[in-house]
Amino acid sequence: YQRRVHGNLMPVPLCLESVSLEPTQAFRLTDHSPVLEDAGVESLMQVQEVRRFLFELVPQPGAPGSRSQLGKIEIRWKTALGEAGHLITNTIEHRMTEKGEVEVVVEGAPAAVALSEPVAVALRVVNHTDRELDLALMLSPERLHPLAFVGPALRRLGLCAPRGVATVTLDLFALAPGLLTLTGIDVRDVRTDKTYPVTNLCTLFVKQ
Repeated sequence: YQRRVHGNLMPVPLCLESVSLEPTQAFRLTDHSPVLEDAGVESLMQVQEVRRFLFELVPQPGAPGSRSQLGKIEIRWKTALGEAGHLITNTIEHRMTEKGEVEVVVEGAPAAVALSEPVAVALRVVNHTDRELDLALMLSPERLHPLAFVGPALRRLGLCAPRGVATVTLDLFALAPGLLTLTGIDVRDVRTDKTYPVTNLCTLFVKQ
């Protein structure tokens, strides 16, 4: 699945005509996104409004092409004055990586938040090993910036059984507007002092 978040960063409302994903030959596409009605309320995007789109890509057996290249996003819109806009992205690439010993997954986060507004991000920490781990979550203020957190920089998660799961919720707020990437988080096994880096958990759209 490919989840895409698109926001209107222009100073005027837009009429969103279409958002589509043109897959490569290696995939079959199913579009689970909301239907945009011509000149209807559903197609109107207010200033700083955010929309979510969901695309399902199923690999085609024997199809040519790399499965790391998914396709291109095409967006069409019009302004209130009737000026047309058209954007085609570069080919979206998905890097296949093996799961490490410890994996951190976002369970819940809003697509958009206001500047300096508190936001809760729920995380699931998965122990993929065959041994018990004593886990702690470490937050780096420098690497998180321009996101900031409330509470201690070290969060003890406790003992996590083999193939088990621990959960934690981070209380964050943004210090700058725009598309901000949640990073600057590491997981440590307290017993062995081994650190598991966590990169680019999710993206938050921060409105003025």
